Amino acid sequence: MVRALFAGVVATAIVSALLYVNLRMGFLPQVDLLKEVTSFNVRVGLPTSNRAVWGTHVVLGVLVFPVIFALLCFILPGRTLSQGLTYGVILWLAMMTAFMPLAGHEMFARDLGLVFLGATLGFCLVYGALLAITYVALTPVDDD
Repeated sequence: MVRALFAGVVATAIVSALLYVNLRMGFLPQVDLLKEVTSFNVRVGLPTSNRAVWGTHVVLGVLVFPVIFALLCFILPGRTLSQGLTYGVILWLAMMTAFMPLAGHEMFARDLGLVFLGATLGFCLVYGALLAITYVALTPVDDD
């Protein structure tokens, strides 16, 4: 499980950097995932300060999603990268069907447009790929 948590730190750090750069540079201004996390926090009764919103993001990315990946990696199809991409799609589907309605949007965030859908799928694929690659890279090698 430690491998999964460390892989979660790596994947979350990189995706967080991408989110931060997008937020600061405005590459995709319609894709403000931190605003969606704020809406989620409001609806579930969590604090909405910047620290709390980033905290929610980090708890999910470092603790929750990696543990689920570690439990599912044995049944995900393919090896390493394809497992990560498959997991990224699973995360995206969960985000669109559970998280977005909790954040006050329609299922699959249809009210936010195709750019939002594509960008969030991209973020989830990057996260899943990084998670899987790091997880496998940390696997101990037998020296036999």
